[in-house]
Amino acid sequence: ACADWERVPWFDAVLHDKFIQHGVGYPGRYEGGRSTRDHGIESDDYISDELLLGHAMMIDRNGFVGNGAIRKYWLAQDFVRSIAMAKLSGVEYVEGDIHRQIVSWDNGAKVFVNRGEKDWTVQGRILPLYGYYAVNGKIESSIERINGSIVERSCDGKGTSYCNGRGFTSDSTLAIRPSVKGIEVVAPRKFKMPINWRATEPAPKDLSIFVHFKSDKAQRRDKIAFQADHSPKVGTGSWKGDVVTLDDRELDVPADAAAGIYSVEVGLWDPAGSRRYRLVGRDDDEMSYRVGMLHVDASGGLRFEPQADDSPANESRWGGGRGATDFSAVVTSGAIRCQIQDQQIVVTPLPQRKAFTVELDIAKLTDPRCSVDSITAVDRTGKEMGLVKETIKGSKVSFEIDDKAFAYWIKISKRT
Repeated sequence: ACADWERVPWFDAVLHDKFIQHGVGYPGRYEGGRSTRDHGIESDDYISDELLLGHAMMIDRNGFVGNGAIRKYWLAQDFVRSIAMAKLSGVEYVEGDIHRQIVSWDNGAKVFVNRGEKDWTVQGRILPLYGYYAVNGKIESSIERINGSIVERSCDGKGTSYCNGRGFTSDSTLAIRPSVKGIEVVAPRKFKMPINWRATEPAPKDLSIFVHFKSDKAQRRDKIAFQADHSPKVGTGSWKGDVVTLDDRELDVPADAAAGIYSVEVGLWDPAGSRRYRLVGRDDDEMSYRVGMLHVDASGGLRFEPQADDSPANESRWGGGRGATDFSAVVTSGAIRCQIQDQQIVVTPLPQRKAFTVELDIAKLTDPRCSVDSITAVDRTGKEMGLVKETIKGSKVSFEIDDKAFAYWIKISKRT
């Protein structure tokens, strides 16, 4: 396998207008066997490559009607549109390092992309691994580190801005990571395999657990040779911290299972609707997570090889109970878009969310002479749902964004 590879936008130097709609490849190919969460089409890895090449934001069929499409649109569409028909005018490796590239466009736009392990400070922005800063006049877009946390933001230079404190997962991913450290061999072809589930937050409901042992030699089309599905003693809706399952059960390698190597894949699913849930870990695009490989020899001997953690720098980029991020004019752990309109600010959060608090500095967003008159929650049709209680301290107003409203209308007035 290739230990390291990096893109360089040579094709776009000649045919940018032809390649702009291509993203940076089909997600399964781009991942190359790595986790979807960390290297898939909605990951920082994939997005930073899209900005490196100046390509339009791409989304797959699982995300085109959900948070993934909206988030990527809010984050980078304005910048990408601004260079759609521009010509690439320069590519620079900073100090000869291909992991730090600066791409220049003939309309004055610049993109700084960090594909290296160490943080890179650019124009006051701290870029982590897979971070970037794109700027074209007043249009800006970035994935950066603020006060230690990796976050994202953008502005269109015309009164619309987007901030994402990443206090929650980027999609419907549950903040649960499965892992297996090893097995206890009980007898030939018989073993125990405790599964650890690290839950930063519980699942939305009690789910069942599937455990599949897969082999290319299996007769089934899905390549499952045998399995050990089970229901946890403690319901997944109550999980918090480290939870261990399957520790009290002996598993057998069936007599008809040939000697060889079996991929051990686990996950959570709802028997009522046969729906699987996305977790943190190595995803095979079917929400099945590899935790290791089971080696079975001809005499029934068993050996287990745990799955290595391939998260970028083993660093949490989402959730984890992080606090609110101060974006200067906005302080939040959630994701919102602010649109400055005549005598009002429209705050639209990403859908499919949990409740969170936001603080806005009205003076920084609009004018020091402006103050808040009222905040109204509205549904997706614009129908008013009621006034929202706010706390005002000087030019700053804070309120809670719930999981029901589509947007919030903040009425403002200017002192004369």
